[in-house]
Amino acid sequence: MASAVSPRSKLKPRGLFASMRSSPGMPSRLVSVADLITPLPASAPEDSWGQNASPAGARQIACGHRWPSLRCLWRLFTTFLRAPLTASSFSRARLNGPRAAGPTICGLFSPIATAPATGTMSSPPIQHPTGTPVEARLTPEKWRDRVAALALGPVAALAIRLGAAGLTYLLQIVLARSLGAADYGLFSLAWNLVTIGGFLATLGFGQIAVRFLAEYHERPETALARGFIRHAILATLAGSLVLVALGVMVLTSAQIPASLVTLVAIGLAALPFFALTDLGEGFARSQGWTMRALVPAYIARNGLMIGAFLMLLALGIGSDATVAMALALVATIGAAVLQYAWTMPPLRRVFPPAPPQSARSGWNRAALPTLLADLALLARQNIDLILLAALAPPAMVGIYFAATRIASLIGLVEFAIGASFGHRFAREASDAAFHQARRWMRLAGIGGAMALAMATPLILSLFGEAFASGFWPALVLLAGAAVRMALGPLDDLLTMRGYPGEVWRANLIGALVTTIVCLLLAGPWQAMGAAIAATLGNLAAGAALALAHRRVARAGDPA
Repeated sequence: MASAVSPRSKLKPRGLFASMRSSPGMPSRLVSVADLITPLPASAPEDSWGQNASPAGARQIACGHRWPSLRCLWRLFTTFLRAPLTASSFSRARLNGPRAAGPTICGLFSPIATAPATGTMSSPPIQHPTGTPVEARLTPEKWRDRVAALALGPVAALAIRLGAAGLTYLLQIVLARSLGAADYGLFSLAWNLVTIGGFLATLGFGQIAVRFLAEYHERPETALARGFIRHAILATLAGSLVLVALGVMVLTSAQIPASLVTLVAIGLAALPFFALTDLGEGFARSQGWTMRALVPAYIARNGLMIGAFLMLLALGIGSDATVAMALALVATIGAAVLQYAWTMPPLRRVFPPAPPQSARSGWNRAALPTLLADLALLARQNIDLILLAALAPPAMVGIYFAATRIASLIGLVEFAIGASFGHRFAREASDAAFHQARRWMRLAGIGGAMALAMATPLILSLFGEAFASGFWPALVLLAGAAVRMALGPLDDLLTMRGYPGEVWRANLIGALVTTIVCLLLAGPWQAMGAAIAATLGNLAAGAALALAHRRVARAGDPA
């Protein structure tokens, strides 16, 4: 005998928000947007739960009104925010049922500093016919908490990096106008050497500090944390002294102009302070202190240099490249002092006094592949410009350099998200933080790439009419950066989970792909060939990271 079928089960859901069938144990008749704005009849049949079984009855349960109201529209909007990001996820049955698993639109705006919390309603919950209460509403208090969390997380990091970029451009303008082309070129060369040397002088400890200090805080293991801090500072000082010694040997043995020798010598004096500032940034990032981590290196140092130059101009004191480098030395020392004065006292409170313990061999084994990853990353990010300079005329190199400066702006978003989530990758065994960071990177990558693509003609026009041909190379670079960001911060995740070797191998693969393609295409296609090479190298590195992440996950590690 055929089983009895309820007349309601034959009704078809209609409307976009009724595209998913109800789950077992739920009413089979789903409610659509059209149902929400349909007047409630005077009487409606009741089902076995004693509730209105009609769509209008379900609307009355959810909204508490017989006609649509602002409250009803607000419930519909918040349901959309909490709905899973799938093609058929917006059914009315999901509104009053249990929260679906998986990423949600609202998850894009969930707190960054802590894992998203479910919470409960402050008012009596509205009951679904199955007895399951409706999920807590997005109250103004919760929105304020989420906005505050964003202000202290990736949004703060992005704001600092954008402010630093603005200060950097302002500094370059001040230097160029006050020094002249020749002295400005000498200063830029010497300062770039300091930047690269200071970045490498940490020997990888600036990056792994985020991982180890976060882990030691989570366990907690105060003695190991204090031992790591001491060892990292000593290793950074040793790396700085080695680079300074190599620099002195080069200056005394090579045929270098006297003016450049003086500049590089002053820069070598600034190198240890630059490296210590970078290491202190890692200390602060390990505890999620965005302001302490980024302000000294990216705001204070540039701000001090700009202020010093403006003071010289106001006093009518002439300046040249040597004076500029001396002021850069003072600003670098000031940034290092601020970094440690702002970071170390609270860090000592996090890790109270205890006899330091050492795990030197393990720390060094983790730092070496991180250093190699940094070297490979520098090669991958600069080899296209170096090869183009050897294969194309200088004018084309300048056009391509302008295009890379536009595409590099989207990298600020990637840095901001990585700086905010890195310590969470080390603390949490699950991938919840990574999925959240990846959603942010996808949203920011696509949106940022589209915005920059539309602004590219205007930005290039600021460089001059001759730079208009850099439009298409810039678009290629932006497209590659957006696709790469869609994969998420895999390099930060693998580094924080103890797999820095996978990161340096991926960057090495990307550098090799960039080199090979650039040698093939930069000659005939000039800037476009270099842009294609850089994009393919970026995507190759991303693919290698994705494969490494899958391989590690299959081996049973949460990374």
